[in-house]
Amino acid sequence: MNPNSALPPLGRCPLLLPFLGAIFGNLTAEFSLWPLLVFLIVTSIYGGLLLNNPPLIAGALTALLMACWHNKNIQNQNNLASLLAKKHEIQLKGTLIETNSSGIIRRLFRTESKALLTLENLPENFKTGQKLLLTGHPIRPQKARNPTSWNPQKTLWKRGIAGSIQVTSTQNIGWSQGLPLLRGWAEDCRQRLLPRLTKGIQQQAARDLIRGITLGERAKESRVFDNFRKTGTMHIFAVSGLHVGLLALIISSTGRILRIPPRPLFWLIIFSMFTYAFITGLRPPALRASLMGTLFLGRFLLLRRPSTINNLFAAALIVLTIDSFQLWQTGFQLSFFVVAVILIIEPHLWKPIAPLLDHDPYLPKSLWNRCQIITHWTRNKIGKMFTVSLAAWTGSAPLSIFYFGWFTPIAALASIWMVMIAFLILALAFLSLAIGSLIPAAGNQLNSCNGHLALLGKNSAETISHLPGAWTRIDPPAPWRNGLCIFDINYGGAAIHLDIGGGTLIDAGNKANFWFEVQPALQKHNLNCDSIIATHNDSKHIAGLRSAINYYPIKQALIPIESHRNSLASLVTTAQQNQITLHQAQENAIFTLNPHTHLEILSPGNNHMSRADDRGLILLLHLHQWRILITGDAGYETETSLLASKRNLSADIWICGRNRKDSMGQDPFIHAINPKVIIATEKSYPASEQIPPTWRRWLESKKIKFFSQKEHGAVFVRPSKKQLIISSYLSKKKVILKN
Repeated sequence: MNPNSALPPLGRCPLLLPFLGAIFGNLTAEFSLWPLLVFLIVTSIYGGLLLNNPPLIAGALTALLMACWHNKNIQNQNNLASLLAKKHEIQLKGTLIETNSSGIIRRLFRTESKALLTLENLPENFKTGQKLLLTGHPIRPQKARNPTSWNPQKTLWKRGIAGSIQVTSTQNIGWSQGLPLLRGWAEDCRQRLLPRLTKGIQQQAARDLIRGITLGERAKESRVFDNFRKTGTMHIFAVSGLHVGLLALIISSTGRILRIPPRPLFWLIIFSMFTYAFITGLRPPALRASLMGTLFLGRFLLLRRPSTINNLFAAALIVLTIDSFQLWQTGFQLSFFVVAVILIIEPHLWKPIAPLLDHDPYLPKSLWNRCQIITHWTRNKIGKMFTVSLAAWTGSAPLSIFYFGWFTPIAALASIWMVMIAFLILALAFLSLAIGSLIPAAGNQLNSCNGHLALLGKNSAETISHLPGAWTRIDPPAPWRNGLCIFDINYGGAAIHLDIGGGTLIDAGNKANFWFEVQPALQKHNLNCDSIIATHNDSKHIAGLRSAINYYPIKQALIPIESHRNSLASLVTTAQQNQITLHQAQENAIFTLNPHTHLEILSPGNNHMSRADDRGLILLLHLHQWRILITGDAGYETETSLLASKRNLSADIWICGRNRKDSMGQDPFIHAINPKVIIATEKSYPASEQIPPTWRRWLESKKIKFFSQKEHGAVFVRPSKKQLIISSYLSKKKVILKN
């Protein structure tokens, strides 16, 4: 085989078969392929002995060991999950092994039986590395009731996490030893570094970008990363080989200037790489890069020729030994697969390009002048960056489409520019930390320069994302396309999205509802929102609208006329700070959403009503020729007031709620509406707020189709030609109204 080939001979890549064996062993435990595993082990060992092929035998033994190891981890997970399902209250002893400021896993706990679970409501004073004796209530897994892009329980299970508990009491019983303690130190160090990296930078977008590039910290509330997704350059925010390699380059260059001997310098580089990986959360890409760098430098220490792809397989084996569930993580798959593709195909991409970038082949290099040397070096570096970027995109594109629904052909070119900016940001960040420790003012000046670089990257990503054909979303269309989605928000909340015009949110639940239900659903289907409507002063309805203002490019907001206090006052303040046009609701006002749709205000709210639910907006949506009445949690007082107004209340669909202290749906009001379909939000309501069975039977006797979100989850309303399609997310129930 050609010695310059990208994939070395098996003799130079002895870990290929053990790596494949580890994967098959993991699959065996996951899908119970034990008979097939036994057959392959026997035949592989026999073939290895017959052919004198030690890697084949090593692969078979690795498969057996990994199958047993992963099977043990699965059993621990299943045992704890079974225990959580049986008990209402549980007491556990173990170690807090991970703390995050954001994301689905805030506190990760490992029990004495080596099983994992997440903790909710754990006091902030408990630190990673502490041993705890805790008591709590298991959080029961539930089916997804809204069209979100991910399932939290499924995500946790793939990570080997058995479940979650709501902590009621906790006792510190000491400190652990080893990795959890080191991780706790790294988390504290990361929290101290975050403000130092952005001190002196005024723009929030620049701060978010610098934190993301240097430490992998990404604020969920920020939309600054959206254009990086569209350009396929989100990898610069995943601490990986780029970041670890730059750190190694900085340490190496500094060491040479200080004339540090090679062997101590190599050990210093290795220590720095792992320290950085720990500080950034020990994520798979950073751990992979650190392990590969260590193995690469270790070959030099041992005076052995390094094999990069063999180092990759070694790093993968170590990561899977530490955590066998990593095989099923998107970060692991992207990191190792993309690097493997780069190592395999990049040399073949570079081979035909390299001669085109050379100077006259008949001119010896010894005769090149300074200009020729510089231009040759520059052209080769840019060309190499392009082939590496193209190879990386080739490897990442299938996984990006499968997991995220993004196809970004511009990424091969955009990555060249973005990687250079990320390189400079990292260099300035490390320099700022070093110099700022001695001269704080100088560190702030470097941070300010870094802020300008971050904004350059932000503006570049925005410009590139607007190029024709730069990106596309490969996702099924929203089931409420050109219509509306009534989200199933628990505990008396509400949220409705109108996919009409630029998009409108009528309420958004509380903050958690917005981030875990509403925003993921809109992101999954690439939908937007430029207007919001607050129905009434209830935090379970409108607290999430503040997050919507900070996340979406909201232009206008409609609010009721009731007094601005509590949640409504906070919403108005946030809207004013973001220079959003505020519309005070007025009776009979009409807001045009598109040529075929407008929103009519039947009641702007009434401060004299006794209940907050009756002081809110009553809306009538005219969707093509269809009429949809939205009354929210309004009750008897509002219904009586609307009947007294002698208005035309007829509607094809009535969207309503319930309240424990009032009644709704009185006979005269339903006769005035004469609905064909009623959609009621009642999930997780107290018994007094749920729809009475007698009322439901009465509706059925009137031939009125009834959607209880307790049974059906989110409900979609979509116009189609001369009909209106009403369908549910959970039960798949469908009703078609024809004009």
